[in-house]
Amino acid sequence: MPIQKTQDSTSLHSGSYTRLARRVCYLLAALMVFLFLGAGTLLVQIADQINRHESERDHLLAQNVLESRKDELNKTLLDYAFWDEAFANTSKVVNPDWLGQQTLLGWSLTERYALNAVFIVSPDMSIVYRYERRRSTGDTGLAWAPGDLERLTQNARTVSEGQAFQTLLFFNGKPALVSAAPIRPLSFRSDIPVEQTSVMVLVDVIGEHSLKDLSDRFGIQGLRPAHSSSEPNILLSPEHDVYLTWETSRPGDALLQILLPLLILAAVIFGLIAWYLLHRSIQAAVQIDQSRRIVQKSEERFKDIAEAASDWIWETDSSLCLHYLSERFALTTGFTAGAWIGKPLNELLTFDYAEIERLANGECTSLSSIPCQHLDAQGREHSGNLSINQVFDGDVLVGYRGTVCDTTLTVEAQEHILHLSRHDLLTGLPNRGYAYEVLQGRLSSNVDEDEGFAILYLDINDFKKVNDLLGHHAADRVLAKVAVQLGELLGPDNFLARLGGDEFLVITSGLPQSGLPRLCERLLAVIEQPLVSGEYDLHLGLSIGVAQAFIDSDDPQELLRLADIALHDAKCQGRQSWRLYDADMKKRIQERRDLELDLKLALQRDELSAVYQPRFDISGKRIIGAEALVRWHHPTKGWLSPAVFVPIAEESGQIIALSDWMLMRACREACLWAEPIFVSVNLSSIEFKRDDLARRITTALEQSGLAPERLEIEVTESVMMDNAEGARALMYELKALGVKLSMDDFGTGYSSLSYLSHYPFDGIKIDRSFVMNLADSRTNNQAIVNAIVALGRSLSMSVTAEGVETAEQLETLQQLECDQAQGYFLAKPMPGLFLAELLVKQSLQQS
Repeated sequence: MPIQKTQDSTSLHSGSYTRLARRVCYLLAALMVFLFLGAGTLLVQIADQINRHESERDHLLAQNVLESRKDELNKTLLDYAFWDEAFANTSKVVNPDWLGQQTLLGWSLTERYALNAVFIVSPDMSIVYRYERRRSTGDTGLAWAPGDLERLTQNARTVSEGQAFQTLLFFNGKPALVSAAPIRPLSFRSDIPVEQTSVMVLVDVIGEHSLKDLSDRFGIQGLRPAHSSSEPNILLSPEHDVYLTWETSRPGDALLQILLPLLILAAVIFGLIAWYLLHRSIQAAVQIDQSRRIVQKSEERFKDIAEAASDWIWETDSSLCLHYLSERFALTTGFTAGAWIGKPLNELLTFDYAEIERLANGECTSLSSIPCQHLDAQGREHSGNLSINQVFDGDVLVGYRGTVCDTTLTVEAQEHILHLSRHDLLTGLPNRGYAYEVLQGRLSSNVDEDEGFAILYLDINDFKKVNDLLGHHAADRVLAKVAVQLGELLGPDNFLARLGGDEFLVITSGLPQSGLPRLCERLLAVIEQPLVSGEYDLHLGLSIGVAQAFIDSDDPQELLRLADIALHDAKCQGRQSWRLYDADMKKRIQERRDLELDLKLALQRDELSAVYQPRFDISGKRIIGAEALVRWHHPTKGWLSPAVFVPIAEESGQIIALSDWMLMRACREACLWAEPIFVSVNLSSIEFKRDDLARRITTALEQSGLAPERLEIEVTESVMMDNAEGARALMYELKALGVKLSMDDFGTGYSSLSYLSHYPFDGIKIDRSFVMNLADSRTNNQAIVNAIVALGRSLSMSVTAEGVETAEQLETLQQLECDQAQGYFLAKPMPGLFLAELLVKQSLQQS
């Protein structure tokens, strides 16, 4: 039966390679046609996309050209309209001599800025001055249509101060950009109503000559006005059917002209080559099918071995003496096959010989995956799996055949994988999972309380700053060095593991309870030593939490949690310290969690309130702003200081909701004040790590209706230290909204001066520590404050002194020419209604 099956298989597969080769030829031919057709289609689409992109680019560029000219015209007008001397010579009585000869106003504007005409219109709508390029008196070539000049001057007087009105008019059939603005003084505020001021008008005719200059500057060809809507165009005036048009290029067509013939030529060449190769492939397939019948019988000898996925093959006679070894045997063991031919199999391999007896007794016909060992030529031991089949000649057993699969590398790999799964790759220390296994084993084996041990939870203080300063690669090297230092100190008796990040775990061994303080102090001391990393000397520190097995708990999860609680307490009590767990720690953490929940409910129940501490000009008589401060009256604990609940809000993630509440409350109450003073709000450094701060401030301004320039954001130095580049980008985004930025507590950080030169601050607040002893001549505070005031003045920043509590301090600040002051001597924080009443009184006094 097996022989018949082989013959059927041979007959079945006869000619299979030839059929397969033909099918592949047809498939490849179809694939090549599809690929070249697809490439041609894609090339046409790319050319069309390039043409559309070029057209869109030219259209956008043309729009930019027009907008650029509009902006230039407005900026030029505002430079001349907001001019003290121009206002003095046109406000009441027009001085034509000044306009025409002293200042050469018309000539300067038309020749320097390529304008066509300059007009000055008096309040009674008469043109008191006109100047056209190459024409300063007499009739003008620019004749105003009825009503144009009147509408233009009226609109110019209605725009906001510091802006100009711009429109498109037609003179002699030509479109012209016309900008108008009332003439106002620049350095002082005039009492003359804007309706009684003269209006300056600039005219820029959009003609071929003016557009040619813009075409050359912006690289757009043939820019010109037209009276038809042919593409491409920009509609200038729907009333007069006037467009701005230009010439656009089609680079995609040129690309097609070059690449399409090349693609066709490549298709022909590849087709010929493919036909030749496929033809040869079919011929080769025919030869392969013919040779398969010849090699079929030689494959049958090793069919069983091949199906066993062998490593190297062996054959023996009936007495188990080797008479064949495959070539792979020499590659695997380093021996030559001839060195073992004729020797017993059990001299080469060590395995359970009873398995061979099972075959001899007829209990089975084959064996597989029998563990075995053997030595290579260098004497190294190898592990493997042995398979054995009986070989018969008719009914007579003539020998055995089998394979040896070398599993040495697999076993070593499994051991290595096990090691990797239980150890940290960076430090080589046991990882969290392995540490938990060891802790479980220690707790299950130590049943006697006298044999108890302790676990130490270690955390490197401020390790994030190492990451920010040196980068992750250098920080990894620092962690590796710390692991070495800890390992050398603890020795082999104590178990050290890295739990992840900058956290380590120590499980003590043979250490009495009285020795815990000394071990913790030694750990703190060794890490406190400077650690050299590149060009930096790092001064690190540890916080350690300690829990004792069997005394605190005999559950591994609970023991780790209690050590973590002790670590948290060590951090709260001060860095570079250690704490032994006690029940009070758990109570304090529970109280903190309760307060965190109460804060969340306080935001929902509106238990928070806002107070405002006024900020005065340096005379102390006029309120110019107010700092918003949050207050919380707890239902059971009474009034709580922000120093208590703000850190909790930052750690629990509630600082965003708290800040949003403060922003909205401050903006809404500021809108109700009698005077438009600014309101100042402090933001946490955490908020500058998110990308939604600008959106949140925009929402508060829009919903409250407060003008952006009336909101000041106070920022501490920690914002820049935590995220320098991100904070700077976010500050510029806030400046774009129109809000003010102030650096709070200036002078207390190490890098405040550098931050002032790189960040867009509008003001700085001198920390109260410099104001406290300001009147004392024995301190250097006066010199420091004087230097800060001078620095602020040189950077055009306002300077505010915080913590003014005495008249002497205020008088000294006045002498030092500080801009603003804030403190209990001037006014304490107060509710918004009280501040509103003060502002009403201030407004009445000033009126």
